[in-house]
Amino acid sequence: MALGMYFGFLAMCAIPEEVYQEGSNAQKALCYGIVTMATAIGVYIVSNIGEETVDLWDILTSASIPAIFMFAKAPDNSPTWIAVGAAVGCMYKSKYKPRSQPKSGLCRRLTSLTLAGMIIFAVWGSFLYHNASVTTSEGEKIKLRDSIDNFFTSPAWLQFKKNLWELYDYGQTHGWDKVWEQFVESLDPTGEANALQVLGVDKDASQEEITKRYRKLAREWHPDRHKENKEQAQEKFMEIQKAYETLSTIKKKRERKSSQRRSNADDFDHRF
Repeated sequence: MALGMYFGFLAMCAIPEEVYQEGSNAQKALCYGIVTMATAIGVYIVSNIGEETVDLWDILTSASIPAIFMFAKAPDNSPTWIAVGAAVGCMYKSKYKPRSQPKSGLCRRLTSLTLAGMIIFAVWGSFLYHNASVTTSEGEKIKLRDSIDNFFTSPAWLQFKKNLWELYDYGQTHGWDKVWEQFVESLDPTGEANALQVLGVDKDASQEEITKRYRKLAREWHPDRHKENKEQAQEKFMEIQKAYETLSTIKKKRERKSSQRRSNADDFDHRF
């Protein structure tokens, strides 16, 4: 029953909502038939495990009886009662398998599992495309199928695609064993890349240039100069201040490491 209900509800999710709400009677009947068949198949799979077996037609016949009544009264919960009817039919129609029945080979089992997995993924894909939706900051729900085209032109996707190509070019130039290090760096774990973008300076900028740029932006975005949109200016001002602190800390760490390496090199030269 559990697997039958899962298959039934999964089939319901994969069918576009518009068909249930605005479709013709023929379309609705087809959808109800698909849900009934999916539920019956779920029960059929489990009922044929072990020494007993049941014909799919017998399960489908017993599942159709509650389906006729439930689709008219409570279609949203119909897979539950269809699975109950299919399970009851399975109890009365089950029979023992022939002892001489050969077992399925490994290749056939793998083929069946692969085909079943492809069907499950296809059904989930249909659900995501037809019925899944995203909610904007304004509370508006947009179907996923309508937002896919906008996603591939969004700044997030374009930046992600750019990073992938940069990693591919880096691997061809410097060797693929260094790609992971470059990938970690592209994730900006220290926040340096974002801080450079906020302040608008290059990676090789000196501490003096960073400080000069910070003071200019801090004066420009000081909340006292933006009384109309003071909250937005306050957020921008804090972002600039955080970026300056991040870059200054990174610069100091690098200078200490560089100084330590020079000191170690001098000690090595004095010894030899």
